[in-house]
Amino acid sequence: MARALHIVINSMDRWWVDFEGRATGPFETIQQAAVEAQAIARVTARETGRIAEVLAPDASGKYWVVWTSARDGAPKALEFLTGQAA
Repeated sequence: MARALHIVINSMDRWWVDFEGRATGPFETIQQAAVEAQAIARVTARETGRIAEVLAPDASGKYWVVWTSARDGAPKALEFLTGQAA
């Protein structure tokens, strides 16, 4: 089964969460968008049984998996973006 990818993107100087062509947002910061993406991804994983992931860009624009339902609760979670464990 395909993974459910929730992608944090920057468009029009705002942050958005894209999931299968549907955008949620806008958000003022990447951190706000990533936290919302994680919440949406948790629901997606629970309701569909698919592994859900949140991808967000680093400062250079490279995308990383910053959260996955396969390891929900792991201390790493959104630390990449927030500087503190989620």
